[in-house]
Amino acid sequence: MILAAAAFATRSRGCAKWLLQALLCLLLLSEVSCQGKQEENRQATAQSDPAALADSVEAAALPPPDSDVVDGIHVPTGLIADEGYVLVRNNCISCHSLNLVKNKRATREGWLSTIRWMQQTQGLWDLGENEKPILDYLARNYAPDDMGRRKQLTEVEWYILKE
Repeated sequence: MILAAAAFATRSRGCAKWLLQALLCLLLLSEVSCQGKQEENRQATAQSDPAALADSVEAAALPPPDSDVVDGIHVPTGLIADEGYVLVRNNCISCHSLNLVKNKRATREGWLSTIRWMQQTQGLWDLGENEKPILDYLARNYAPDDMGRRKQLTEVEWYILKE
């Protein structure tokens, strides 16, 4: 949408003011959208897992119920089911997909740097006492892998192709 507005503005002379107003409106709408999404996600979480909205760090740091975990993965979120996953879910999903968390690999320092960047540029709030358990969870479960291109195949039944 922004590209279409920019293309229109470059073809039409004297539309710089219009383009600037359109971009400002889009920015304001995205800010309102993020705030609305935070509340929408909070309500959806409350309906699907009321315990996830725990008020204390201790309660939110508990692992998920066994019924939601299959092979160590919390099925509704796709996060690794481990102590602190609720804090990560509640704080991260407010603004972006959990795929960003699941697909990133970083050291503790790398995760801290990412959090600081989000706080400085993306409007992430001060995590307060939640920061340590969130960093512990991320560093433990989403640390860099030194595995090369892909994981080595195991438990494969090899066979010869017949012509």
